[in-house]
Amino acid sequence: MRRGLLLLVVLGWTAPTYAQINYSFNNYLRYGKGTKNRGGVAYNAEYLENMANARLFMDKFTMGVRFLYDAPHEYGPHFLGIQKRYVEFEDAGLQLRAGTYWTLFGKGLAMNLFENRGIYFDTGLDGLRATYRSDMLDVILAAGNLAYRDMIDTSRIENYIVRGGTFAVRPLEEIEIGGSFVDADGAFPPASFSSGGVGPKVKAEIPEINLALHAFGFDLFASYARKKATIQETGSGPDYDMVTRTSYGEGIYGSLAFASEDGWGFTFEYKDYRFDVVDPFTRVNINRPTRALPFQNPPIVFKEHAFTLLSRDPHQIDFSDEIGMQIEVFYALTSQIVLNFNASAASRHKSYEMVNGNLRTIERDNKLLPSLSKEFSPFYEVYGELEWYFTDVSFLRAAFNRRFDAPYEELGGMTHEKSSTTLPVKIEYELGDGYFLEGEVETQFFHDSFLVHTPDYTNLFLMVVLSRSPDWSVALRTEFSSIDERDEPSGRSFWAFGEVTYRLTSTHTISIGCGTERGGVICSSGICRQVDPFSGVRFSVLTQW
Repeated sequence: MRRGLLLLVVLGWTAPTYAQINYSFNNYLRYGKGTKNRGGVAYNAEYLENMANARLFMDKFTMGVRFLYDAPHEYGPHFLGIQKRYVEFEDAGLQLRAGTYWTLFGKGLAMNLFENRGIYFDTGLDGLRATYRSDMLDVILAAGNLAYRDMIDTSRIENYIVRGGTFAVRPLEEIEIGGSFVDADGAFPPASFSSGGVGPKVKAEIPEINLALHAFGFDLFASYARKKATIQETGSGPDYDMVTRTSYGEGIYGSLAFASEDGWGFTFEYKDYRFDVVDPFTRVNINRPTRALPFQNPPIVFKEHAFTLLSRDPHQIDFSDEIGMQIEVFYALTSQIVLNFNASAASRHKSYEMVNGNLRTIERDNKLLPSLSKEFSPFYEVYGELEWYFTDVSFLRAAFNRRFDAPYEELGGMTHEKSSTTLPVKIEYELGDGYFLEGEVETQFFHDSFLVHTPDYTNLFLMVVLSRSPDWSVALRTEFSSIDERDEPSGRSFWAFGEVTYRLTSTHTISIGCGTERGGVICSSGICRQVDPFSGVRFSVLTQW
């Protein structure tokens, strides 16, 4: 990989001297200091992060580098140095890149590489990628190394060597046929000292096929992937002999969308991910080498919300074992008023029970649909929204949401039921002369069967933002809850956080905030992180030119 990177650098710098050179640069500095709370225990929290990205454009070449100073990072380990760098050449539909990159094969059943620093998740490859695109053909070839750092135990790293390719051919304008293949060799850290200091190794082979049809306003997409994982790991014998076994899994994703000229349409999605359907004894090992691997991130097939109370503690998808569906319908009553409806449901494929000391498998009655029986960890959600633009930029958005999520633990015979009814309303109003007023009120009635003192409680979230675009904004976020403070990780029932953002110049924007934040589970594309409650000061500076 280093030789390829050096070659592209040499080619770039030996380009014609008359080529015009342009550049872009952005720098994001974040600082925070205060206290966080985990498991009812408060601890000091301080972070200082600075991320600088520079890009140089010269004729058909682009060179980029990211310098990172995380000392410490809000999540994850300390880091100081060059984290990402790349050289890219592009001409006539061909793109060659050496260095760090992210990419997507199909819908992600075989490979979907992305980064989200907000939750400290990164599956970028360090290697080589070649892309070719034309009217009839798209091809991507990719190879590189991935060091996947665990989001909970950041000292735990899984190392992968990944190779793969994907193509999509369009023999007709209405038809697209595609396929992908990913080959990966992974090395896992040892689970314990009893393994002799040797962790499992996995050899994964994941082919995928895709079909897309476009006709009469309809868009149909279907994808199927099969995963074969050959595992080599330490056996239970006294000499730590290595044993080899093979695991198989598969995944299906499909969608059908339609949009009419009369102002209405729908999207229907279906998922059947069984990349690693295992019994509850095996499932407790979330880092097992047979699971859906970190670079496999297919569609989640349920709605990701922008409202604060709805985005907190959402359903956490299991890419290894989940079947489900989603339908979304929109209808434009007028050019200013749009109605939106969304419903989704999901469950596990199997459940288990102990009979005379033996584990017995329970299958669903209908294997094509998710089950709402408690033994299969059912999830469902219904969402309705009205959006009204009463001017070109001023709008009102009101919604209703009902969510039910009940993970089931077979070994203990317990269901952790969490359900909620949420009524959010948001309004943004143009006051004139560049001034805007934004308000948000969210009311939520929540039930958590595991809470001892207040299994049923109410949350109320209020936000007010006054801004003059693009110069400054002042925001205040508050939240009230009737939860007993003994059931709340932060030990509070009221939170308030104020923030001021000011544009110093055309290239520098500064933001400072202080107060208390409730925390909770936040997710992005199905990847979730527990965020501890925070009390203190946050500061940031964004520079772009």
